[in-house]
Amino acid sequence: MSQTAQSITVQEVVERVRGDKEAYQDAEVLRFLYHNASMSMRQIGSVFGVSGPAIEYWMKENGIERREREEGLVIRQVQDMEIGNESNSRLEDLQRFLD
Repeated sequence: MSQTAQSITVQEVVERVRGDKEAYQDAEVLRFLYHNASMSMRQIGSVFGVSGPAIEYWMKENGIERREREEGLVIRQVQDMEIGNESNSRLEDLQRFLD
């Protein structure tokens, strides 16, 4: 990733996401979820109830660089190998903040 992720904390993401169904348009939230939390655009979209292409649109609008395809495949493989499927619990945690 050539673009440096801004320093936003998990707490700040939670505060921005809580009660804001349109937080997926926020550049820092998207950057954190995509690059720091290694979520896919589809996963981010499912948290906010929008499509992966909607997330892709807002990433482009906000100038957020996408991962290389190979990096995405490695991340997906690691997530698939996680015991207890912790990546789904991350999604569930974020979804609770939207409710």
